[in-house]
Amino acid sequence: GGLTPVESALDHVVAPLASQSPVLLVVLDGMSADVSLAMSQSLLSRGWGAWARRGEPQALLATVPSVTECSRTSLLSGRLARGVARQEAQAFAAHEGLRRASRSGHPPRLFHKAGVEQSHQLGTEVAAAIADTGCQVVAVVINAIDDALAKSDQIRIDWDIDTIPLLAEVLDQASRAGRAVVLTSDHGHVLERDSILRPGGAGERYRTAEAPVAEGELLADGPRVRALMDSAIVVPWREDIRYAVKKNGYHGGVSRQEMIVPLGIWTPPGMELPDAGYLPSNLASPGWWEADGQVPPPRSVPQPPARRRPAEASGDLFAPRQASGLAGALLASSVFGHQQARVGRVALEPQRLATLVGLSAVDARILA
Repeated sequence: GGLTPVESALDHVVAPLASQSPVLLVVLDGMSADVSLAMSQSLLSRGWGAWARRGEPQALLATVPSVTECSRTSLLSGRLARGVARQEAQAFAAHEGLRRASRSGHPPRLFHKAGVEQSHQLGTEVAAAIADTGCQVVAVVINAIDDALAKSDQIRIDWDIDTIPLLAEVLDQASRAGRAVVLTSDHGHVLERDSILRPGGAGERYRTAEAPVAEGELLADGPRVRALMDSAIVVPWREDIRYAVKKNGYHGGVSRQEMIVPLGIWTPPGMELPDAGYLPSNLASPGWWEADGQVPPPRSVPQPPARRRPAEASGDLFAPRQASGLAGALLASSVFGHQQARVGRVALEPQRLATLVGLSAVDARILA
C-alpha cells in the first residue's frame, strides 16, 4: 500500500506533471535503488533540482515476475500488460491521460534503443523531439544497466551519469529545452553472489509451479500475476537463487532489490515546479553510503567454542595462535563484526582469519 504500482505511473506521475510542464520520461531498464541513489548524487552535483509528489511515495512497485517484458510493458502501457518494444510504443502513444496533456497534433512519443542511439551518439530524431516543447511528453528507454547485467565477466560498475554517456546527452537536451524529467526504471536487480542454480526456470528468477516450493521461494498467484502469466509461478525472495546461466546479475524475483522501482522527478537548474502538488525533495545519502560514514552497530557474531587442550599439549606445533596485536584489534572492531554479520554463513572463522593476519604481519616484517 505504500508504493505506486508500476502500471499506474503514467496516470499518477507522468500525466499530472505533463499537464503543467513539458516532460521527459527516462526509463533506465534494470536500475535498482542503490544505482538510483548514485545517479541522484550525480544530478544534484550538476545543479538539477529534486522534487517529490506531495504525500506520495518516491518509488514504484514492479510486477511479478519482475522482468522487462512484464514490468516495462506495464509501465509504458499504463496497465498490466506483457509485450515487447513495438507494443509499448503503440500503447504509450494511445494512453488517454498522456494524450489529454498533449497538444493537438503532438502525440506522446516513445523511443527505444534503436531510435535513441545512432553510432554511439544520441539520435537526431529523439534529440529533435526532446528539443520540441510543442511535444509535451517524450520518453526514452536506455538499456545500459540491464545490458551490463547480461554479461558474465563479473565487472562491477560505479554507476553515475558519466557512466552512461547517452543518459548525459539526453539530460543535456532536456535541460536546454526546459523539460522536467521523470527518471525511473521498470524493475531492479540482484547481483551474482555465489548463487545456487535450481532447475525448472521459466526465467532467470522465476519458475513454473510444477515442483513444490523450496527454501527461499514463494508461490505467487492472484489477479495481478494472472494478468501477466498463464498460471501461478514460483519466485525466490532470497538473492542467491537463480534458474538460468550465471551472469553479472538477475531479475524476476520478489526481493526488495528487484521489486522496489526508484522514481525521481527532476528539473533543470533554475527551473521550479508549482507549489501545488510538489515539494523539493531531500535526497541526502544515508550515513553508511560514503566510505568514511559511520558503520551501523554490528549484530552479535557467534564465536566458536574454545577448544580444551590437555596440559601436556603446551608444545603442540599445530595449535591455533591466539589473536593479538593487529589480529586482536581486527577481531575486536565493530567494523569486523558488522562485515561478519553481513557475509553470514560463508564468513571465515575469526580464529583462522587471525592466523592469516598474523602470518601476513610476519611476512611484512621479513620484507621490510
